[in-house]
Amino acid sequence: DSGGGDTKKRGLDASFVKALPFLERAAEPPPPPLRAAEAHLNPFFAMQRSHAEAVFASARNAEAAARAVLVDGEAHLRFWIAEGDDALESAVARDGSYSYARDHLAQTHLRALPLPVKRKWLLEMLRWELGPVSAGVPVPGVQGVSLAVDRAAVLRDLCKHCEVPLDENRGASLRSSVKADSADSDSDAEESFEVSNETDGTTNETKSFARGAFLSPPRGGVSVRFRGERGEGAALRREWFALVAEKSADFAHGLFVSHDGGVTLHPHACSGVVNAKTHLKYFAALGRVAAVALYHGETLPLRLTDAFFDRAALGARARLEDLRSVDPTLFESKVEYLRELCTEPSTKTAKTRKTSQAPRTEDRYEETDDDDDETRVTSTLRALDLEWRDAADPTGVFFPGETRAFFYAPETSSSSSSASQTTDPTDDRFTSDEGPSAPVTPANVACYLRAFVAHRTYGSVKWQTAAFAAGFGAIVPAPLRNRARSVLSGAEVSVLVAGERGEVDVLDWKRNTGYAEASLAVSFSTACFWHAMEHVLIPAERVEILRFATGLSTPPAGGFANLVGYAGDAAPFTVAELASDKRDAPNALPMAHACFNTIRLPRLREEDFGNGDVQAGGLEMARRLRVATTHGFCGFDNF
Repeated sequence: DSGGGDTKKRGLDASFVKALPFLERAAEPPPPPLRAAEAHLNPFFAMQRSHAEAVFASARNAEAAARAVLVDGEAHLRFWIAEGDDALESAVARDGSYSYARDHLAQTHLRALPLPVKRKWLLEMLRWELGPVSAGVPVPGVQGVSLAVDRAAVLRDLCKHCEVPLDENRGASLRSSVKADSADSDSDAEESFEVSNETDGTTNETKSFARGAFLSPPRGGVSVRFRGERGEGAALRREWFALVAEKSADFAHGLFVSHDGGVTLHPHACSGVVNAKTHLKYFAALGRVAAVALYHGETLPLRLTDAFFDRAALGARARLEDLRSVDPTLFESKVEYLRELCTEPSTKTAKTRKTSQAPRTEDRYEETDDDDDETRVTSTLRALDLEWRDAADPTGVFFPGETRAFFYAPETSSSSSSASQTTDPTDDRFTSDEGPSAPVTPANVACYLRAFVAHRTYGSVKWQTAAFAAGFGAIVPAPLRNRARSVLSGAEVSVLVAGERGEVDVLDWKRNTGYAEASLAVSFSTACFWHAMEHVLIPAERVEILRFATGLSTPPAGGFANLVGYAGDAAPFTVAELASDKRDAPNALPMAHACFNTIRLPRLREEDFGNGDVQAGGLEMARRLRVATTHGFCGFDNF
């Protein structure tokens, strides 16, 4: 089956594929091989064919990634819910199809390596798959991807770049996607996705020249150009990452929700209510962007939960602790409480005591106490009124008081299972089956907890997870994802994508800084700069300085020692002075070469600050830094 055929045969719901049209490319027959003579006579046709082959391969990889979540991943979850961790370990020894634990055990020594080493390994693997990052501006269709975006509508532009071109003529479609955003002049800076139809004056979106530019793998990298700005380079891509993350995390879009006070984000179970037609496209596009950030060694400051990355990026096995990364309060108040309640020493003793002799008098008293404890646990579970269901919307915004049956429970009938598989993934307002009605008892509470955790971390957001996985898998092929699962955890992938957690570490920043001239390392201006960073500026202002000087909103995994430059190679943060004709000007402001992680400081004279008062100089340097980062023009230029 070279083309993929029916979506049911491929293991994907037809509604899910319809919501992500680029997956339909996987059902098309692959482009025929190009003859050498044809390539020689028509180089442009050869470029079109190469682009078509790359898009087809990317679609097949995306489909495989979605299938790994919706088919293989759900089979694993059902087995885990019904049988538990111990049975899963036994299944690993008997059946090679369960490769999770086997992969982990085979690579235990790799998983123990420090994160910076793993980051370097992942960069090498990604660049082996996609080629080295190009030092120049990539050529669309041949090497890399070039995107033109609008600062005011980065999410809309991103989704348009990931959409299949709508031209009726496939050749014109490929031609438009190859040419998308390739102009290097300012004549098309105001280009829009909607082009006026000269015949009737109406808007015809099918004539867009921006659709599909992000469908092929970004071999050589992704270059970004903001409309209306002349700047180009790596810093614009980093700025774009930050803008995409900022807009995606905006609760007004309804894509993500936080259950831990804003520390991490998890897909919103009701995202389809807010964006019924587009929410899955957003998740698929974000999966592509996360993979591109890993490829470039840069950060997408969108701090998603560890459990989400475990499912969507790695396909790792499920654990009860997954809920801790999504909702730590709920995990402690429900999962931990029930687990401790049902595993008290006296209860376990009553279940495991086996003797063939008549019990002694003191043993009868112990058994009576144990029976009382077990009765107490049973009555406690009954008083909690636990059901094999969960809130339809844990935030209480869209469906307050309504519940949905768990993603899967062993007592669920076959009819209800088939009904759940045909649910429209773009409609989150469906009414689920009633689910199992068996009461929760000490005998099945462990199964109940696994079903509850699986539903909260995956079942309620299965379509969002599969869409993100499709976008991520379109760039990171399955063999590399399998190897990464053996080396990385979801928590580590979260750090690799979003950067280091917590506040900016100024000491680490200072320790990994270089200087354009040796004298700057001990100059008064430099001392004032670091005093301002350490003692004057607040954490939010330090982030603005970092973004101003590097384009990043968070340091990369492993800290400032892992900053990358224009071509994806190591480029430490560098302090330099302004040009000679500007450094001594009154009220001169700092400027930055963000592509090269360089900040140029004005020169402060010691005699102007009480003969070298670093505190006074630090206050003045902090004032100028604030002006440069908060009151200047937002954008980039070439200089």
